[in-house]
Parts: sequence; structure tokens; C-alpha cells
Amino acid sequence: MAAAKNREFRERMVGKTLSAVTLNEARTALTENYLKVELAHYREPNALVRLRIGGLTSTGLQEAPGLVGIAAIR
Repeated sequence: MAAAKNREFRERMVGKTLSAVTLNEARTALTENYLKVELAHYREPNALVRLRIGGLTSTGLQEAPGLVGIAAIR
């Protein structure tokens, strides 16, 4: 039941733009809700960014491709 609720919560994030911090892990960020996001392209670690969520991974979210122009939050 917990896994189903987690998936439902992550599904509600698809299509939204979320704030996240990029991690040292390759192409990974962490949202305010502690959801891991697989990035569409490399970004420098430890940067605050806004990410458009395009889908789910097995345990987190996936950034929508093609949005390279969204700048880091300053």
C-alpha cells in the first residue's frame, strides 16, 4: 500500500515545475519534497534549479527533455 501511495504522489508531480538542488550523483537532483529527479542533461552539482517533470522512474521522477533553457535559481 505504501508503494502505491508513493507512486500516486509521484504521478501528481508529472507536468509540474519543481525547485530542486543538483547533487554530486551524475545527472541527479533532489526536490523540496525529497524526491530524486533524473536530469535530462548534466548540470553542475549544488545548484538550485527549476525542473519540469516529464515522467517517473522506478523510484523517483524524470526531468522532461528539451528544457535546457531553464536557468538556475539565483
